[in-house]
Amino acid sequence: MTSIYADTTVLATRVCGWTAEQEAIEEAIGGHVVCTSQYVVEELKCTHLRDAVLLHKLLVDTPTTEQALRRMRRSYGRTPGRMREVLTLCVDREGDVLPRTELIDRLEELIEIDLMDLFLEPVAARQIV
Repeated sequence: MTSIYADTTVLATRVCGWTAEQEAIEEAIGGHVVCTSQYVVEELKCTHLRDAVLLHKLLVDTPTTEQALRRMRRSYGRTPGRMREVLTLCVDREGDVLPRTELIDRLEELIEIDLMDLFLEPVAARQIV
């Protein structure tokens, strides 16, 4: 079995990307030992995890979800794009964003437990170099 290196973009897109992108990545890494670097792990923490925390703070500090999302769009840099990517993990069965209290709870769950595990799921044990 050959090894394949997954960078930040691959690991994030595998979880938060469009369905076609996710499927293509799963197909490409299938049958390989997936490895990554500690740098990639830290980069995921400093980008997607950080932006999940910022989104959570924005939702808690803003009276309504709609106002928070408007404020999010006015942000600068890549942050709003990554926040939208995190929001893809906060939907109900129909694909709609969860109601406000459930959305905040889901973000807390992602921040505290799930997000890094989701990103690093395909990485083989001890294959972070």
